[in-house]
Amino acid sequence: MPGRVSEVSVKEGDLIHPEQIVARVEADTIRAQLAQAEAMLNLDRDEAERTRELVARGTSPQAQLDARLTDVSVAEANLDAARAALVAHERSVDAARAAAAQIAANFEDTELTAPAMGRVLYRLVEPG
Repeated sequence: MPGRVSEVSVKEGDLIHPEQIVARVEADTIRAQLAQAEAMLNLDRDEAERTRELVARGTSPQAQLDARLTDVSVAEANLDAARAALVAHERSVDAARAAAAQIAANFEDTELTAPAMGRVLYRLVEPG
């Protein structure tokens, strides 16, 4: 996910756990784009409604209403795109959590444990 990293909450060598947040990417820009898209949609809807009333009274041409309705459609598409961007950002956070869980699992795989109580009979591996 593109964006500015606002926080890295781990350092090299740290043990991480599943679901632990290891970094955050700012979502302020995406939230601002969403708010802007919502505002534009509301504005375009209001203007379309005013134009519809003017067309009904015969003081505005149908073409102007058609243009306003097109603006509403474009604003709805922009709002959908902004919502999708926010969802994508949230999914990237989920992906980061999954990556952290995978790293934690890989780290756990670096330790071998005895499956049961017993006595070591052979040592077949040496460090190095």
